[in-house]
Amino acid sequence: TSLYSKDLKPEFTNEFEIGSEWGFFNNRITFEAAAYLQRTTNQTVPVAIPTSTGFSSRYINAGTMQGKGLEFDLHINPIVKVGDFSFNLGLNATFVKTKVVELADGSDELNIEENIGGGSSYGIYAIKGKAFPMIKAQDWARDPQGRVIVDAKTGLPQAGKMIEVGSTAPTVRLGIPPSFRYKNWRLNATFDYRGGHVFYSGLEMSNCFTGSSYLTTFAGRQRFVFPNSVYQDENGNYVENTNITVNTGDDGYWNGQHRLSYANQVYSAATWRLRELSLNYEFPKKLINKMGFVQNISASLVGRNLFMWRPSSNIFSDPEFSSNGGNTNINATQYNRNARGTQGNMSAGNRSFGFNVVVTF
Repeated sequence: TSLYSKDLKPEFTNEFEIGSEWGFFNNRITFEAAAYLQRTTNQTVPVAIPTSTGFSSRYINAGTMQGKGLEFDLHINPIVKVGDFSFNLGLNATFVKTKVVELADGSDELNIEENIGGGSSYGIYAIKGKAFPMIKAQDWARDPQGRVIVDAKTGLPQAGKMIEVGSTAPTVRLGIPPSFRYKNWRLNATFDYRGGHVFYSGLEMSNCFTGSSYLTTFAGRQRFVFPNSVYQDENGNYVENTNITVNTGDDGYWNGQHRLSYANQVYSAATWRLRELSLNYEFPKKLINKMGFVQNISASLVGRNLFMWRPSSNIFSDPEFSSNGGNTNINATQYNRNARGTQGNMSAGNRSFGFNVVVTF
């Protein structure tokens, strides 16, 4: 449940948009382009509060947000036509950039949500001058060259400071909807791409806890020298670590020290996917006319979320899938719906299949 303050002010959005449309060869080729600038004041967002209050979140006026973007839409109808066969092709692209202009009470950042598993080591933030929402997470301690600092005795990497890891909102969206038609048959597909954003995978932590993660086999569950690491000598100088191994390579490390760096559990959320594929058949008019009272009959097979291609760094899950769903403003959320880009313990994503019959009278 959420708490709504009586001091909430109305949220206002002002938007300026300019666009144009072109048609070529009797509109066989159409092209649309648009650019917009959007500014929202008194933006209302839910922020997490202790459940001891009787509520899980509280709505506040967070501040002022700005968004700008470009949208393009191209269609070629048909790109190929031979006899009863035709092939149509479309392409749409959206490029978005958001920024926090101002936060309430003159703050530089606002913690929207802390990860239940990570506590203060991980969170979703609104940060002045940055994209929204932004993940901040604890990284390893590093020397000026970016190498990880380990303890000179135990060889264990040391916890560092919170860093900005990336925005959880996609900045690039591409869509390709090809369609094929042959006589009464029609095949439609929707391919899309979303990129430019990141997500936190709590599934990696869980796999390390159970020992089922591939990471735990990195050194055969034996002691190892932490890659690209240094330690401080008695004079405070950083020395390249070539022989100081972690003091344990089993559960003590992977379910212990490894869990301190939440920044390393944040991955690219980019995906290409076959969003939908449908095969449709329209029954011949000669057959329908014999029925008298029916105007049209069509049947179709539909499959959704059939195939997905993602970066090699993300071997864990579908960044869009959540075991508790989402809402119109939030995606990839498992712990609660106030934070975008957090994915905890969950079952695998799924494909869905359907069969439709449409009768028009």
